[in-house]
Amino acid sequence: MTRVVTATPSRDGSTAGALLVAGIVLATLTEAIASTVLSLGRADIIGDTYATPDEFAWLDIGYTALKLIGF
Repeated sequence: MTRVVTATPSRDGSTAGALLVAGIVLATLTEAIASTVLSLGRADIIGDTYATPDEFAWLDIGYTALKLIGF
């Protein structure tokens, strides 16, 4: 008996591509929301922590550095 094996095309590539695009969109939206909150809440954060604008700049630098390390 002879058995014939046929290959069917896999759709794993399209699923991986869709997950990649969804991940990129989610990361972009998360970054946009976080940046907006940090920008709009700057005065409240400075007032609540009694920080000077220079000290708040260090908070902004730390946030950016941790964000880059995370990616």
